[in-house]
Amino acid sequence: EELMYGKLLGTAGVGLFMIAVWIGCGVIAAYATPGAIADFIRPALDPLTSPGTIIAMIWFFVFGYLEVAVLFLAIGAVSDSMRDAQGYLMPVILLIIMPISILMQSVLGGNTGGMLLEVLTWVPLWTPFGVLARLGLGIPTWEVIATGILLAAFTALELVLLARLFRASLLAQGQKPSIAEMIARMRTAPQ
Repeated sequence: EELMYGKLLGTAGVGLFMIAVWIGCGVIAAYATPGAIADFIRPALDPLTSPGTIIAMIWFFVFGYLEVAVLFLAIGAVSDSMRDAQGYLMPVILLIIMPISILMQSVLGGNTGGMLLEVLTWVPLWTPFGVLARLGLGIPTWEVIATGILLAAFTALELVLLARLFRASLLAQGQKPSIAEMIARMRTAPQ
């Protein structure tokens, strides 16, 4: 478990550092430089004046990042080679990305509601993307809080199940597990 949490902490640290650098560069470009670029970036930073929006953005980013990082970590644990990892990664990446492209089209089209947009917001795998996209369009506070609780609960459950898979897969090195074996490994509590 320490190995898994160490890998997860390192991955999360790198991701959060990258986001901090991007935000820092955006703030510098918006407020320390004159010209068209600064005029273009300043309106994008306007939502960051609300403490509630800032807290929601941090919450959904951190939990969304953990959610995806744990999936990738579990894929790395059950893979013996890069070829195996790529075989597992492709369907997972498609599962994550396909609905996001639909979400982006709705947001760019100015669609503030719609059944599909709301459904994507309530599916834990896509909740971070849905809520962060809808923050600028207007999303009820109760929905932000409820989806935030759902995302945290799903991420905690994912950590427990995939930690079991990670532990069992490390101990069974060299044996490529089937889907049924992976599910059995997630069900088995640590001794």
